Amino acid sequence: MDVAMRDRPRSEAEQANSVPRIVVVGGGAGGLELATMLGDKLGRRGKAEITLIDKSRAHLWKPLLHEIAAGSMDLGHHELDYLAQAHWHHFNYRAGEMIGLDRNRREVLVPPVIEEKGIEVTPARGYPYDIRREFDQ
Repeated sequence: MDVAMRDRPRSEAEQANSVPRIVVVGGGAGGLELATMLGDKLGRRGKAEITLIDKSRAHLWKPLLHEIAAGSMDLGHHELDYLAQAHWHHFNYRAGEMIGLDRNRREVLVPPVIEEKGIEVTPARGYPYDIRREFDQ
């Protein structure tokens, strides 16, 4: 199935015959842990399609930043590559920064990626999800 077909919103009939799509926005400590846990429990068995969206390519545990800034620790040894983690734990990683949420179409909106010379590398896109949970504070 090509990317355009996979990433478009599903009709109600398609939703009834397929696994739910779950999108986790942000690969900080909580988001990465959630995507990993869902991938291990649901993605591995084909019970859900989990996607993690983050603007960075790798996760770094923030309490280590002062050691990296001081030059006493090598960043390359302590960062976790999202693509590798996704492969090991059965979820998808997509580079991007959430700029909006289309609740009617159930899509997380991501802007285009534009290189230094102003050339669009990846167009603006939406990552569809099937389940939405809202939490009261």
